[in-house]
Amino acid sequence: MCVLAAIFPSALHAQNLHIPNEGIAGLGMVECEQIVQWDEQNTSMHYLVGWVHGWWTGYNLYLAEKGKPLRDTQSDGDGVTSLHGLERIIVGHCVTEPDSPLVKVAADIFDLLPELDPTVPTQ
Repeated sequence: MCVLAAIFPSALHAQNLHIPNEGIAGLGMVECEQIVQWDEQNTSMHYLVGWVHGWWTGYNLYLAEKGKPLRDTQSDGDGVTSLHGLERIIVGHCVTEPDSPLVKVAADIFDLLPELDPTVPTQ
């Protein structure tokens, strides 16, 4: 979605979202205060969850390149990877840190995910 916003800035406005400079900064720079407002207005935030999952994938690829342990972004024992579960975690995090951008929220949640066991093959 971040790339989409950079190429087609009006794509986000089609969902009635008003993100200043989204064509320049991207969705990852939206501040938590705005995310909490969207939640209070019952605005669908599935695109935020998709953006966070995409960021996690990219960061796992970076960790793999550096030979560092990857994080398990697929297990759902704690509800983190379910659409609604992650949406609630994002909003909860944003309530406590209203000035944080979405990219920081994604990184903070990523740090809480369990490391993948390198001896167990992934599917």
